[in-house]
Amino acid sequence: MERTEVLIIGAGLAGLCTARGLGKPFTLLEKEDSPGGLVRSVHSGGSVYDYTGHLLHLKDSGLEGFIEELLPGRMAEVARVAGIHTMGRFLPYPFQANFHPLPREVVKECLLGYIRAREAERREPDSFAEWALGTFGEGICRHFMRPYNEKIFCTPLEELTADWVDWSVPRPPLETVVDGALGTSAEGLGYNPSFLYPKQGGIEILPRALAEGIEGIRYGTEVVEVDVGERVATTASGERIAYGALVNTTPLPRLLAMIEGGGDLSGWISGLRWVDVFNLNLTLEREAPWPWQWLYLPEPDFRCYRIGVGSNISPALAPPGCCTVYAEFSHPPQEEIDEQRAREEVLADMRRLGLLDEGTAVRDEVLLRISPAYVVHDRFRLDNLDSIHEWLRERGIHSIGRYGRWEYSGMKTAMLQGFETAKLLNTN
Repeated sequence: MERTEVLIIGAGLAGLCTARGLGKPFTLLEKEDSPGGLVRSVHSGGSVYDYTGHLLHLKDSGLEGFIEELLPGRMAEVARVAGIHTMGRFLPYPFQANFHPLPREVVKECLLGYIRAREAERREPDSFAEWALGTFGEGICRHFMRPYNEKIFCTPLEELTADWVDWSVPRPPLETVVDGALGTSAEGLGYNPSFLYPKQGGIEILPRALAEGIEGIRYGTEVVEVDVGERVATTASGERIAYGALVNTTPLPRLLAMIEGGGDLSGWISGLRWVDVFNLNLTLEREAPWPWQWLYLPEPDFRCYRIGVGSNISPALAPPGCCTVYAEFSHPPQEEIDEQRAREEVLADMRRLGLLDEGTAVRDEVLLRISPAYVVHDRFRLDNLDSIHEWLRERGIHSIGRYGRWEYSGMKTAMLQGFETAKLLNTN
């Protein structure tokens, strides 16, 4: 039986950064044949498609110098050009500071609702719905916050908690909202007014560069069982590896389902919820018809919650004279999706937005299915997640990254968690 001081499951960003930071022997196993997890790109027909949007936000992280050293001159700083389409109109993002193009009665409802929400007595919100109403008021909540987030999470806002939204949802000051209502567009709000993205090759160049500095990653090796009593992991081929500590970056419910010798974990496994994403990518033989890198689509008569033009982020993602477009919709994992029907619904959304017409040729097409895609932040998760991680840590398991930690977070957070976990293990 092989033995290692630290066993790392998964060569995504969190697992790779753990390995790079460790000062003791480790074994890193990855079930795919390349690194990255969902930070992955598909090369097809001269185009590059990412597994949906992966944009690197490094503000106040201390990672800027590390990324420049890792990928010298290969990343570009890109200004965000995001929008919203609703009521037949295109608005700049975010909605709460740019609703002036909407009908007058909607502008009035959104502005008065925001003012009343600011004047009302604040209390700790019990749900995302209460947070959105208390923060933005009835109008903004009704016309954007509720429909958009319910499309993503396939869950009523009353069932979602608000413990995760502070960093991701812009909350502009009253003056900015009033200016936006009067016609002055507000830009640069939120955590991602600009971001880093590769000049060539798609987002996968980041995990590939991280992996180049690590010896002995074992690809095509899937862990299927973890005996927490013996501290032994078993792979799909039957190999057994004894470990002192385990770092998990696979989705938390999958880890719990692999565990042997830990008692009945079925309640935790069944209680953790997520949604999957259907992601259609096309290369069109035309220049991009609008400047948006992505558009949010809150209205229920659009199948997608987001449609974007990848080549507006980086022209190198598409062949000359073409543009790459991507579209996404969420669905519960138990829902069977008719791919042909879903594809037609997505194409219909693109036609309504002016991306496609009868004269536009589709040069290439790639369909990606992502599972899990978004963690559902419901009451069960809030009530049980800390206990789950404490139970795992007591058995020498550190579960990190977006899916290992079971949270809504980005690439920066995954990398930081990897380095922090390595630092912790180095001192033990």
